Amino acid sequence: MNKTQLLPITEDLLKLNTFISNSIKMYKERLQTFSDSESWKMLAYCLLARIILFNKRRSGEAARLTIDSYNSRPQWSEQSTTELKNSLTPFEVKLAERLAVVEIPGKRAKKVPVLLTDEVRVALDWLISKRTDCGISGNNPYIFACSKNSTQSLRGHDYLSKMCKLADLRNPELITATKLRKYVATVCQVFDLTETESDWLARHLGHDIRVHREFYRLHESTVELTKVSKLLMAVDEGKVSTFAGKSLADVDIDDLPQIGKVRMDRIVRQSWTVKFHRKTIHLQKSQRMHLLQNSQRMLLQSGLYRKEVNNHGHQKKRKLS
Repeated sequence: MNKTQLLPITEDLLKLNTFISNSIKMYKERLQTFSDSESWKMLAYCLLARIILFNKRRSGEAARLTIDSYNSRPQWSEQSTTELKNSLTPFEVKLAERLAVVEIPGKRAKKVPVLLTDEVRVALDWLISKRTDCGISGNNPYIFACSKNSTQSLRGHDYLSKMCKLADLRNPELITATKLRKYVATVCQVFDLTETESDWLARHLGHDIRVHREFYRLHESTVELTKVSKLLMAVDEGKVSTFAGKSLADVDIDDLPQIGKVRMDRIVRQSWTVKFHRKTIHLQKSQRMHLLQNSQRMLLQSGLYRKEVNNHGHQKKRKLS
């Protein structure tokens, strides 16, 4: 019998996000007052944990982000063609303006894309500017450098585990880099992703993609900024269940208020109706059953919602505790 794989609980991920964001603000303020190596290291740890949590990447990959890679990150407005810009929705343009993508070395010397939010980017600039004052070696190429004279990077896995315990989560042991990637791959099945969009997500998560699959020839950094970021932000804010049956193109700026600097203060849970541009459409029985058969089992494991379906295919909502 196959062993059931438990995935992180959405409520835990949102709680951890809030805890890390508050810690970033606290250590940034402390570093403004006291330029000491301990405050610098704690801010670096918090930022590293936030990048891992948002991107759902391997902790070792995020830790290898160098100052040179960060400073030479691609500017989408300069590298994208006019035709490509015109093909983007207003929401995707907004994403490209608000987010940054950095490429770092991954497994087998492959370049790994990492997305940075405004909050993280501003804090990283501050962290880099305080390196000399806090005694960080100028010979250390990594942004998340070990203190003193070391030329090594910090270990993100250790501190992510520590923050999970400090945040008082229900199941902190379930939040690991590996389980985070599986969590995204699972909950994003709610979206009506095309094969190409699934490839974009798989590539970002570092999953294998079939060698001979066809790709749209978009610039990779623009794909990360405008396409993959939609999925990551939906997961980051706990809103995946509201997009059941939507294609990626149907997600607009009103769906993800983080872009408008409005933070979610609760988990959104919604019944099996699909909202297309503020119009509510009730799914037909065949559509409901198709969605249930393909995604309900895995979403239940993720703690997004709980549903009951009777023998006639009708659904009853059950309030989550």
